[in-house]
Amino acid sequence: TEDIAGDPVMCDANGEFTADFARNAKTRFFLPNATSVSIEKEIRAQFDRYAALGGTLWHVDSHHHVHTDPSVWKIIKRVFADYPITSVRLGRNMYTGGNPLLHIYKIILNSSIRSFNSGKPKYFGSAEDYRQFIKDHPDICRLCDVEVMVHPDYDNEKKPADRIAAGFMSLERL
Repeated sequence: TEDIAGDPVMCDANGEFTADFARNAKTRFFLPNATSVSIEKEIRAQFDRYAALGGTLWHVDSHHHVHTDPSVWKIIKRVFADYPITSVRLGRNMYTGGNPLLHIYKIILNSSIRSFNSGKPKYFGSAEDYRQFIKDHPDICRLCDVEVMVHPDYDNEKKPADRIAAGFMSLERL
């Protein structure tokens, strides 16, 4: 929408999304009111456009996982009341080590996300997260659904390669 494209907290001067707000502790937790309004308009516009194209709106994910940032999650939850959402991508929760406060936040966030989910998956992370997690918790990955994030692999000319990122391909050897 024009509102979000013109919002310097969310987009650059060309109107392209930057995710810079998520690297700033203040805006990651507390957005200016005008930005919150812009985000809500953008989410509604995207949901409405998808439905107008004939899509069945049920799952929500976001670029750069911004839906897991507290300031955005608060807005998204409010919007969900008007849409048939039954699935939301969890916050990354398969990693080991890291900041204990982040772990606590992800537990709280994922508890909130699960209130919109049908209960699956239970874990989400990158291919590397999965590799490490299954070593430490081999039975968990056999007993519940796990979502592994993959992205296309690009060649030296920034064109999509004929394979999924190499990190995921190595999962076949586990």
